[in-house]
Amino acid sequence: MKNKIKRYVSWLILREKSKDEYGDKLCYCGHTSSCSCGDPDLNTFKDSVKRGSIIEGDIKNGWKSVE
Repeated sequence: MKNKIKRYVSWLILREKSKDEYGDKLCYCGHTSSCSCGDPDLNTFKDSVKRGSIIEGDIKNGWKSVE
């Protein structure tokens, strides 16, 4: 469990570092590259990693084409 929390916190830090001039950060919904949504909780983070909308360590992660 500690490893998952560490990964989550690391991603939140990466998300904060990605903030653009409009305040948008890495998205985790999978539809855009950045958004103004609040930070995901741990369960949302885990679900987003599983479905591939969060790619840990990738500053440009979060984008998925809508099929």
